[in-house]
Amino acid sequence: MRALLRLLVVCSLTVVTYPAIAQVPVFDPNGSSTDARVSGTDVCDSEQPYICNEERHLLRAETGEPNEMLSSLQFGFAGGRGCSVTAPRPVNSLQVVPVSRRWNECPNGTANRTYTLSTTALPGPDYGLNRLRICTDSDGKLQGAEARFFKLPQASRRASGQTVVTRQFERRDCTTWQSWSTCPSGQSASGLRIYTHTLNAGDVKGIRLVCRRVLASPAIQGR
Repeated sequence: MRALLRLLVVCSLTVVTYPAIAQVPVFDPNGSSTDARVSGTDVCDSEQPYICNEERHLLRAETGEPNEMLSSLQFGFAGGRGCSVTAPRPVNSLQVVPVSRRWNECPNGTANRTYTLSTTALPGPDYGLNRLRICTDSDGKLQGAEARFFKLPQASRRASGQTVVTRQFERRDCTTWQSWSTCPSGQSASGLRIYTHTLNAGDVKGIRLVCRRVLASPAIQGR
């Protein structure tokens, strides 16, 4: 009897532990996207109306998957023209950036100067792009950009992180800061629409955020 009681006590004190469940931000796969207002202009050039095909210059992230937030942007210039925009994934930065997350019309695909607006080196939760505005020269062409990244729901990292992070670059010919392209509350940019002055030669004149609701999806801690 005493042996049975000791066995029952030991069993009652046994604690079963399971991996901690964390929350990681993902884009809502079931919701629809929202186009924010454009920073700069999306008006077609009268002599080249066909370049306004928005899908031609659309960068987009995957929905329902982790590590898809637009937490950094890279702008490339060649011959003074803004000719590439890239949105690397927040992790696995050494991997080739998917075609869906980059646009490049630089000569031979090579920019001779790049500017990076990034939050990936910061501790704490993942960040998502929420606001963007461009700076243009006297001809309305891209010469700078300012991005604001907001902390997203995530519990898998202990560092609190900053609530809002601002990154900016400004070239010498930057003369006019255009209005902000801003995602609605509860949404983050899942893509960019890029408008250009010329076909296949860059010269960005406007950028519009494509926004989508962000969800906190369960994930195993230590991903």
